[in-house]
Amino acid sequence: MTKSTSFAMDDRHKLNNSAFLEIENLVKSYPKNDGGEFVVLDNVNLTVGEHPRDRAYMRNSKKYYELRNYALNFLERNFTTDE
Repeated sequence: MTKSTSFAMDDRHKLNNSAFLEIENLVKSYPKNDGGEFVVLDNVNLTVGEHPRDRAYMRNSKKYYELRNYALNFLERNFTTDE
């Protein structure tokens, strides 16, 4: 499920702690030749707060490192070739 909400500038003071963007339970897969699915994203949740470009704030959050490590582990598991 993906949901987003936009507000006029005059309504921003009413937002309080509302997120800028919320993505919940995102799943993305591609069909495989054998009829199965190749899942690239499975149950991914993302919340972007009021300041989506505040990199220092994002990098100090535990969720940032959890998502970063999940993505790096996924890439290593699925796209690293054994030599």
